[in-house]
This record gives sequence, C-alpha cells and structure tokens, in this order.
Amino acid sequence: MKVSRWTLAIVTIVLCLPAQGFAQDVAQLVAAGRFDEAAELLAAAGPDEADAGATLIFDQAYTGFQAQRYDYATSGFRAAGAVPEVSPRLREQIAFWNGLSLMQWAAGLAREQNLASARVTQPMFQDARALLDASGSFPETVAVNMANTRRALDTFIEIQEAIIRRGY
Repeated sequence: MKVSRWTLAIVTIVLCLPAQGFAQDVAQLVAAGRFDEAAELLAAAGPDEADAGATLIFDQAYTGFQAQRYDYATSGFRAAGAVPEVSPRLREQIAFWNGLSLMQWAAGLAREQNLASARVTQPMFQDARALLDASGSFPETVAVNMANTRRALDTFIEIQEAIIRRGY
C-alpha cells in the first residue's frame, strides 16, 4: 500500500502532539486552509510538535504552490514560518518556498505594469527577496539557481520602482 506524504504528516502530528484532540484540531484547520488558526494552536507546542505541525501546514501550502495557487501557498508558508519553536532547518525551508511563492504571485500581479500593480507588487518582491535571503543553505538542496532568481527579483523590483517614479 502506498502512503502519501499528507497521510504521513497527519500520522506524525497525531503521534507528536500532546493530545489527540489538539492534533485533530490542527489537522482539520490545515485541511480547511485555515493556516493562521492552525499556527496559533501550535504556538504552545514544543520543538518536536512545532516541527510536526509546521510540516503539516507546509505540505498543504506546497500543494498550492505545485498547483500555481501562489496566494494560497504564500498564506500557508507564512503561517508555517510563524510557528514558534520550529527548527532552524525547517524555518530555512519554509522561508525559501515562501519567498519563491511570493515572487511568483507578485510576478503574476505585476503583468499589468501600471501604477496600482507596481505599488502592490514592489513590497511583495522585496519581501520575497528577504525571505530568500533568510533561507540559509536550503536552496542548495533543490534545483534552483539562486543567482538567477535574485537577479530576476532585482529586475522586478527595479521595474516596479520605475513605474512608481513615472507615476503611471
């Protein structure tokens, strides 16, 4: 029988969290896409439980990333990264995917190339850059050329700044 990563994450969280009702609450919130509420429940968790819960949120957000639902993915990654007591390695992984997702979301919004879109997307691109900078050595584990990604982000930021300076 093949077991999905999602199933393994649910089993992990059920086994790691202090009370089964708590674990079920977290799993239900994550399944419903209520990432911020799940992260709030995990605020009282210890390191192992925090990692298990943040991984559960991360996995659901990653499915959004794969489906190119970058707003949904970014929401999940942001919530997973807000869970206290998450291990440094997992925090770097979350920061990386959050930055990449935010960059993709902003790139879609920036296609209009007008003042309104530039004002919305410039801070998104800047936040994406900060998240990628906070991803430590995690990018070395995936096939992403960080030099090219950073250059692309810098170009996006420069374009948004030019549009804002131009005023239209």
